Amino acid sequence: MHKMKCWEVLGIEPTGNIRLIKQAYASKLKVFHPEEDPDEFSKLQEAYRQALSQAETAAVREVYGEPVRQLFWQQLRQARWADAPSLPREPAAGRFMELLTSLCADAARRSDPGEWQRLLKGEEWSLSLAPELHDEVLRLLKEQLPLPYEAWTGCNELFAWIEPDKLDELFDNDELIAMLEYGGNWLSSRVRGDVPLGVRVCDALLSRGRQYTAMRNTKKAIACYDRIVALFGEVDAFRYKVVQAAADRLLCVKKLGDPDREGEAREELWQIMCRAELRPGSDWRARMSVAEDWLAYILGMRDAEADPAEIISLCDELLALFDAAENPVILARVLFNKGVCYHLRGDDEREAVAYDELLRRFENTKYPDVQLYVARALYNRGCIDERKGDEQEAIEFYTRVIDRFLESIKQGLGSKEQGIAEMVVDAMGNLSVLYASLGRMEEAIALNEQAIEWFGKSEHTEIRATVSSIIVNQGRNYTELEKTEQALAAYNQVIDKFLKSKHETIRLNVAWALRNKALCCADLDRLEEAIAAGSQAAEQFENSKDGQILWVVSLALGTMATHYEKLERWGEAIAACDRLINKFAGTDRLPTAPPSPDDEEEDILLEVARAMCNKSLYCDKAKQPEAGIAVGNLAIEWFIESDNEQIRKLVILTMERLAGHYIVLSQWQEAIAVCKQAESWFGDSDNEEIRAFLADIWLRQGDCYYEVGWYKDADAAYNKASKGHRRATAHYVKEAWRMVKEGWRSLW
Repeated sequence: MHKMKCWEVLGIEPTGNIRLIKQAYASKLKVFHPEEDPDEFSKLQEAYRQALSQAETAAVREVYGEPVRQLFWQQLRQARWADAPSLPREPAAGRFMELLTSLCADAARRSDPGEWQRLLKGEEWSLSLAPELHDEVLRLLKEQLPLPYEAWTGCNELFAWIEPDKLDELFDNDELIAMLEYGGNWLSSRVRGDVPLGVRVCDALLSRGRQYTAMRNTKKAIACYDRIVALFGEVDAFRYKVVQAAADRLLCVKKLGDPDREGEAREELWQIMCRAELRPGSDWRARMSVAEDWLAYILGMRDAEADPAEIISLCDELLALFDAAENPVILARVLFNKGVCYHLRGDDEREAVAYDELLRRFENTKYPDVQLYVARALYNRGCIDERKGDEQEAIEFYTRVIDRFLESIKQGLGSKEQGIAEMVVDAMGNLSVLYASLGRMEEAIALNEQAIEWFGKSEHTEIRATVSSIIVNQGRNYTELEKTEQALAAYNQVIDKFLKSKHETIRLNVAWALRNKALCCADLDRLEEAIAAGSQAAEQFENSKDGQILWVVSLALGTMATHYEKLERWGEAIAACDRLINKFAGTDRLPTAPPSPDDEEEDILLEVARAMCNKSLYCDKAKQPEAGIAVGNLAIEWFIESDNEQIRKLVILTMERLAGHYIVLSQWQEAIAVCKQAESWFGDSDNEEIRAFLADIWLRQGDCYYEVGWYKDADAAYNKASKGHRRATAHYVKEAWRMVKEGWRSLW
């Protein structure tokens, strides 16, 4: 991103005031949400980092009286020579380039300082070479990094290029660091003497060290931090950055598992902190500045999904080294992030301890920035207790969030009210669900109405998402109380208010609202409206990539089929089933291979199996036995080995109907084969429903044996249905004995 572009993104004029930069960034965060507009959010973060870096550099230059250069030296040089005519190279220049190229090509000679001295001290070279060879020599040497410092000092004397006001533009960060490895005092002194250039090098080394830390290359990370301390440890302008480097070095040393070396690193850090006057009791603003930088590093590691144990260690070191209690915002943020890391590790107990410590210190604070973390801690404590099954404790924490902050939100108090409002509405939604699960429906409904009243008009994305969930749950509550008209009104409210949203959570809630609207309309015998709602859900969301939304789509299509069934519109019912099957098989026709969804989509498989089972019934009603046979065999191919008990029930029911389709076509042997296959797969089942379906299968099998004249086999099949299984339903037992009494047994 261009240096001036960052100010345009933030919407402010260039400034060295860090507070103004942070305020602009916070304001823009409300506009660009990471989930709804990830590209703009990424640009905003980059602009924020660049603005802070420029403000810091400008501040350092102002302190040390360094004039801010309006034009880069390189731009001046390019402007001076851009239109210069191309001249033939002088013999001396050609000879110099031949020798230089030969030296660079030989690895042994290239690393020998004496070789560089012999070449560059030659009396035949003069400053007249500089304009002609400047760029070519610089490019060649940069390609050979690292080089002995004699190469750079000799070339500097010849070309006069390595001056403090030129280093910044001639070399990038990696090149400067590579030069420092062999640069000796001449380059180190220049870096220390030019504060803006030193800040750039120091930041580059610090960033590289942290990259090595993230890559678990501890030794290289320590080398970067050592270089910072060695270069800038005695320079007053860099005292804060040296503390950061020494602190990061201590963390790396701890990973080596060497107690003695760790003790040395900690002692050296303490001495550096004392020199920088950052020890406890010193200027808290300076300490806070370093602590904030460290906290930013911690949050960056968390965003990068680093090992939670390492981040927890970072938090503890931050508290110990910088006494973050001097600033409540830092302490609250550290304690909260410790809790988040324990959550990532699945350690509910320690997560709760971190939040409890935060609440013990700050629950009654009036400082807005800290109130945000109090709200989050209270909400997360409620979530922990809810996961543990302690509903009463969860209710207490959710209630504390609401009681503590709802009134201040109503009055519009606090600079962090939007974030706090997000926690309050989330707590209201969770508390309402808890009330409903405990049968306290009236309290759940009242709380939902309160949440909708106060937050229903919010334009904040996450609050809108929660409100959409609350309204959907309100509809479910009314359905539970058999207040179908009120439930339908709630679902229509979600559809009307949120249909065009692109937020995934809101889209999921709209999908649920459409599907549940279809159920409500069916309960009110408004089947055409029910079908329309289901069709709208499918058309609106069938191209979604979200597994949960696709599951709702599968439910909507399945419900559509049952509504057509009630209207005895068998062709449309079959078409709805085909639409469901084809959609989740990834083909535009009846699929010939099973779908392979992720584990989270197992419920979709259940709906596909149900659609196949229902289609086999509808084909029977529509007098389409061939289509019934096709879908029945496909269901067997896809699902007969399923471990899902519900799918297994659907499969055996489909097999019974498949046998029926074969019987309609007088294909007795095929029907018998299906019955035998069902017995081989499900004969050992202890499930009562499956045993009942088996009884029906044996009745079908007996019919087939009778038709082909195998009367003993028919008798055995009827006996299995009537006597062989105690768990067979009374209906099938009665039916089997009815057939026996009709005299079929006597025929053989």
